[in-house]
Amino acid sequence: MNRFLCLFVWTCTILAVTDTVAFAQGQGRAAVLKLEKAALEERLAEIELELDRLWAGDGIEFLGMSLVPFSEELAKKYELPDLPFRGPFITHPPNDGVFLENTAPQEGCVLLFVEHPAKAFAFNENRSPRHTPKTVRQFLQGVNACTITPDMYSRIWETMISKARERAVEAEDQSEEQKRWLKVAAATMPDGDVGKYVCRVVYYDAKINGTMTTYLRLTESDLKRLDELLAE
Repeated sequence: MNRFLCLFVWTCTILAVTDTVAFAQGQGRAAVLKLEKAALEERLAEIELELDRLWAGDGIEFLGMSLVPFSEELAKKYELPDLPFRGPFITHPPNDGVFLENTAPQEGCVLLFVEHPAKAFAFNENRSPRHTPKTVRQFLQGVNACTITPDMYSRIWETMISKARERAVEAEDQSEEQKRWLKVAAATMPDGDVGKYVCRVVYYDAKINGTMTTYLRLTESDLKRLDELLAE
């Protein structure tokens, strides 16, 4: 009986050691693969940026803007700080009316994010991802993915106004909360937005040492131009 017990304990020990070694080997292999993956992703990002520079050349014209890939030379020229996100630069300002009034980027601004326009509204239920373009092409792809139709944009406004009215009714009369919701309910879509395709954009402006959140207003011809650029 003792011999059987010893054999059993010895077998369990061998199996445990074997499993531990196998687990350690698996963990070691996983760590190596993760390092290889990180290196490949870094190299892929470098390749994409180099391809973007070859494709964009001296700049891609879109909506009157000249868009060029990020570079350390431009970052120094426009006094850009060390930002966590680095997108393409604007080296020529956009056409009038493309951006919301008093929010248009100027020369030297760097594009950071592209988002679904609903993210700017109260009662937003949209969960689409934020695009963080590192190249000119990625910025254009983000605009293509996030731009919505005039009807969709109108419905966002209608939903916000309707729900704000409901909240105002639910709030206590003459309260600050009610006043706030009534103000939201009284908002109207800017005339320049009517009939336009819209997407939300965030950029950094070194002149104000901060970011600006705004949105693009596109026409059908602008979308056609966008398709042509992405097809190249």
